[in-house]
Amino acid sequence: MLETEGVNLSDINAADLDGLAGAGELVSHAGGGSGGYLEHVLRHAARELFGLQLNELTFKTLRNEDFKEVSVQHDGVVVLQFASAYGFRNIQNLVQKLKRGKCKYDFVEVMACPSGK
Repeated sequence: MLETEGVNLSDINAADLDGLAGAGELVSHAGGGSGGYLEHVLRHAARELFGLQLNELTFKTLRNEDFKEVSVQHDGVVVLQFASAYGFRNIQNLVQKLKRGKCKYDFVEVMACPSGK
């Protein structure tokens, strides 16, 4: 592809990678054990959209430890609803709930591996 476009990598000026990534915000995060971004995205959304600084998150376990949800309230109203589903069975359950309209999430993190690892 580079050859087709006539690009030679040695002719390209070096650039600061952190500048390309938007101040390096996603370089490190407190997300899940396998590198999931649910917690990071939730904290960022709460801060940017509602000016909320979330210190501690309380996850509600649904069917098992690999299927959880967390919500953010602002002035007594749920403003963000996130879920995580790890493992095929939990992903199938989540998809069924979404198809039936039994839940509305603003963000869903899925990983095929149990425990998200």
